[in-house]
Amino acid sequence: MSDAVQNAPVGRLRRLLTGLGAFLEVLRLVSPMQRFIVVGGLFLSSILELCGMGMIIPLLATASGAREAKGVSLGVEKLFAAVGLPFAAYAILIVVVVGLTLKAVVGILIMKHVTNLVGRISRDFQIRLTKSILEARWGFFISQPLGRLVHATGSEAAAIGECFAIVTTIIAASLTSLLFLTLAALLSWQLLVLIIFITIMMFGSFGRLVKNAREEGKAHRSRMNTHAAQFTDAMIGFKQIRAMGRTDRFALLFERQARMMAKSLKSRVMSGEYAAELQEPVIGILLAFGFFFALHKMALSPTAIMIMSLLLVRTLAVLGPIQRNLTRFYQAFDGYKSLSGLLEQIESHAEETLGTKQPHFERAIKLEGITFGYGQQPVLRNLDLFIPSGKITAISGPSGIGKSTIVDLIVALHQPQSGRVMIDDDELMTLDVRLWRRSVGYVPQEITLFHDTIFNNVALWEEGITADEVEKALKAAGAWDFVTARPDGIMTVVGERGNFLSGGQRQRISIARAILHKPRLLILDEATTGLDPATEAQICERIRDLCRETGLTVMAVSHQPKWREVADLVYRIQDGQARLVSSPQDIAAISEQLAPQELQRA
Repeated sequence: MSDAVQNAPVGRLRRLLTGLGAFLEVLRLVSPMQRFIVVGGLFLSSILELCGMGMIIPLLATASGAREAKGVSLGVEKLFAAVGLPFAAYAILIVVVVGLTLKAVVGILIMKHVTNLVGRISRDFQIRLTKSILEARWGFFISQPLGRLVHATGSEAAAIGECFAIVTTIIAASLTSLLFLTLAALLSWQLLVLIIFITIMMFGSFGRLVKNAREEGKAHRSRMNTHAAQFTDAMIGFKQIRAMGRTDRFALLFERQARMMAKSLKSRVMSGEYAAELQEPVIGILLAFGFFFALHKMALSPTAIMIMSLLLVRTLAVLGPIQRNLTRFYQAFDGYKSLSGLLEQIESHAEETLGTKQPHFERAIKLEGITFGYGQQPVLRNLDLFIPSGKITAISGPSGIGKSTIVDLIVALHQPQSGRVMIDDDELMTLDVRLWRRSVGYVPQEITLFHDTIFNNVALWEEGITADEVEKALKAAGAWDFVTARPDGIMTVVGERGNFLSGGQRQRISIARAILHKPRLLILDEATTGLDPATEAQICERIRDLCRETGLTVMAVSHQPKWREVADLVYRIQDGQARLVSSPQDIAAISEQLAPQELQRA
C-alpha cells in the first residue's frame, strides 16, 4: 500500500482537528457568557424543533399501528401522561404547532443576538486595527501599502464577523442533526447506520471541492489586496496621471487585474456551488438504495418507511447546508487569519513611548551630535542645531540632504542613532511624546485636504471645536477673506484633496489647521515650494507677523530665498551637518537674547 493511501486518513484527521480548532478560535472572539448564550440558545432551538417535527412520528405510528415506532410512541405517551395531556391526535398536533412556533421565536431571538455580536466583533477589530495603525512606528507605517490597510479595515474586518455568524449556523445545524440522529437510533439502528453512511459519503465526495474553494478564496483575497494597494496609489496621484495622458495605461492595468479577480472569484463561487448542487443527485442516489434496502431487506411496513423517510430527509436537509457553510467559513476564516496576521505585525511594531515627563518649551530646541541614516548610509553626521524659542529658524539645502529627517527627529517620528534632541533641558525621549506633539503645528509640502468642509479640514473632526476658533485660525493664517467670499463660507466643501481651491488657498487652510490649537512650535516643511513668488511672500510675511504677535517658534524647512529674508537664523545642511549662514547683522541682533555658549554651539 502506498504512503499516500496510508497517510490519507491521517490527513483527514488533521484537517478535522484544524477545522475544530478554527471553530474554537472564532468562538473565543466573544466572552464565555456570550458563547454559553449562543450555544445554549441554539440547543434549545434544536430541542423545540425536535419536539415539533418529532411528534409527527408517534402521530403516524398511532394512526397506523406501526410496530417499528412503538417504543417512541410509548415514550411520548408516558411523557404526555406525566404533564397531564391526553395521548390523542389533537394534543400531538398542538404540541407540533407550539414546538415549531417556539422554535421560530427562540431562533429569531438567538439570530438577533448573533447579528449584534457579529457587528460588535467586526467593529472591535476595525477599532483595534485603526488604533494600531495610528500608533505604529513611523518607519514601519510608511513601508505598508496604503490600499492594503484600507482593504483590511473594510472587507477583511467584515469577514471576521461573517466567520462568527457561519460558525453559529454550523453549530445550530450540527445540534439539530445530532438530535435527529438520536431519534433515528431510537427508531431503528439500521436507520441510524444508513444516515451515517449517507453523511460520510456526502461529505467525503465533496471534501476536495471545499479544499479547492478555500484555495481559490486565498488567491482571490491576495489579488484583492494587490488591486486595493495599486488602485489607491493611482487615485492619490490621479491628477498627474491624467495630465500626462497615462490613463489608458492604468486602465489596461486595472482591467487585467479585474479579469484576474473575476476568474478567481468565479472559481471561488463555483467550487462552493458545485458542492451544493451536486449534493442533491448524490443524496437522491443514496436514498434510492436506502429505500430499496429498507423495503426488500428489512421488510418494513409502508407506514414505517414513511416515518423513516420523513426522519431521513429532514436529517439530511439539515446536514446538507453544512457543506456549503463549511466552504463559506473557510473562505471567511482565511480573511480573518490574514487580518489577524496583519494586526499582530502592526502591533509588534508599535511606537515605543517610554518618556513620562511633561514637556516644557520656553528657551530652545537643541540637536546635539545627531547621527542618523536609512540603512547603511548616514544622512546626518554628528549634527548640531539650535532653534531658539519665539524666533524663525530656516533650514535650507538641496533636496534629499536630510532637512525633512531633522523634522522627523524633532517630532520623534525617528530616533537618532547617536546624539540627542533636547527640549530646553530635557532629552526628547524622556518626555511624554504625545503631549510634545500636541504642542507642535506641522505643515507639510504635500498638503492633505479631505473631501469635506473647510471647517472640518481645519478642525479635523475634533469635538468641541467652535466656529469662532476656526475663524480665528483662518484669520491668523490669512485665509479668512477668500473663505468668506464663498457662498457657504467655512462650510464650503473643498473637493477631493482640496482641488476646488488654489495652491495658496490650500496652503493657508493647512496653516490654519496647524495653528488652531496655538502650538508652541510651528514646523513648515517646504510649505511654500511650488507657490508663485507673490503668494509665497504673503505667507512668509504672515508667519513672521504671527511669530512677533504671539511668540510662536517657527522652523521653516525650505530652499526658497524668501525664508532667508524673514528668518532670524538660517542653517544650511551640507555633508550631514548644519552650518549657520545668517548674516553678521542677524547674528548680532539675536545674540543679545541667547546665551553666548548656546550660540557658539549652534
